[in-house]
Amino acid sequence: MNRLLASVVIGLAAFQMVHPAFAQSTAPAAASAKQNFPDPAKVDPAKLELAKQLIKLNGSSREFDVILPNIADQAKTTFIRANPQMQLGIIDVVDKIALSMVDRRAELDDRLAAVWAQSFDQDELQKLVDFYQSPLGKKFSDAQPNVIGTQVRVAQLWAQQISEDMTKQIAAQLKTAVASEAKQLEGAQPSFAPDADTDASASAPVEAPAAKPARKPAAKPAK
Repeated sequence: MNRLLASVVIGLAAFQMVHPAFAQSTAPAAASAKQNFPDPAKVDPAKLELAKQLIKLNGSSREFDVILPNIADQAKTTFIRANPQMQLGIIDVVDKIALSMVDRRAELDDRLAAVWAQSFDQDELQKLVDFYQSPLGKKFSDAQPNVIGTQVRVAQLWAQQISEDMTKQIAAQLKTAVASEAKQLEGAQPSFAPDADTDASASAPVEAPAAKPARKPAAKPAK
């Protein structure tokens, strides 16, 4: 029992070490949420119910279904890393606690519905609900994930084409600018023309040195 308690304590310490900013960041975030986000308790119940019906019909809350499983997986990884010998026990504990929190998913739906209730009046919410309950609205809701996914891929392809075209145009214009600048620098270089004296001496024919007269042989002495 003591070893188990010690392991759990170590796991908690490890979690705090891995996430040192968690405790510091959650309090300001919670305070900010209370100030900036609508409080479901302050929304008219009939309006809130319409908004909850709307987010269920339009599927806008489905993407948040992964939050609780992701948090549970993160907790498993953190505690198992600190206590590998307790892996099976940790998985069992985390799964039980995560399952006990499934009912709290409704809290998020209330908060999301309050956001929609803040953005539309009750009559508008009713019209939106009626639309999503219609055949066209149901088709729109069912097709929306696929359409949005296709839009993302289309936008990515377009961005790639734009990037390639822009790169080619930039390279071409920079190449032209460099060539133009090199030509201007070449034309601005001073010409070194020879002066008159230098030119005259350079153009005058080169004369060979005068030949020296032949030396006469010395006269022989008379006998």
